[in-house]
Amino acid sequence: LYIPENGLISINPPLTPRRIGALSTRTTHPYFLQKLNILFKNIGLPVEIENPYQYKTKGEMMLECKDQSSLKKIAATTVSCGKWKRSGMQCGKCLPCLIRRASFDKYQYKDLTQYQYSHLSDVVKHANKRDDL
Repeated sequence: LYIPENGLISINPPLTPRRIGALSTRTTHPYFLQKLNILFKNIGLPVEIENPYQYKTKGEMMLECKDQSSLKKIAATTVSCGKWKRSGMQCGKCLPCLIRRASFDKYQYKDLTQYQYSHLSDVVKHANKRDDL
């Protein structure tokens, strides 16, 4: 099985004290995948989980996409946000959204994503909203 997750999101470092523990999942972390593969082997399941993008950033993945035309058509409609289910809109300030913004910058393509917080300067003004920054 292949997991198409970029390296930084897989590691998911806790960037603030509030993100330590259960608030920061590590379901595709290399250590977790290694232990899961050992478990599968030990119970006789002939399956292995691999993340071929574990050493890539999302921006590098976008640059290396083989179907650039389709990527440019659908990129703004994809979802990265960890809080998307709450509002049906990407927040623009959570770690996945920050990585998404940086990825579009690396990709050098205009980010047409609709964010709740279009400008990060709006987030910085409010102490209770800037925990992810």
